[in-house]
Amino acid sequence: MVGKCILAPDINKCSFFIVEKEGCNNKNKVCGFYRDIVHEKETPNVKEPKWFEKYYK
Repeated sequence: MVGKCILAPDINKCSFFIVEKEGCNNKNKVCGFYRDIVHEKETPNVKEPKWFEKYYK
């Protein structure tokens, strides 16, 4: 399995959709409903400091 499909399984008619795993087997990654599993795990939601925060705390 390459990625995760966020389209609802009950209306999904895509030929690349894997029903059991709710995944996508398309290697192109051009679908609007495609989400990369590895990318979601690698990017933590960390706030980067603004340019002015070092002056105003």
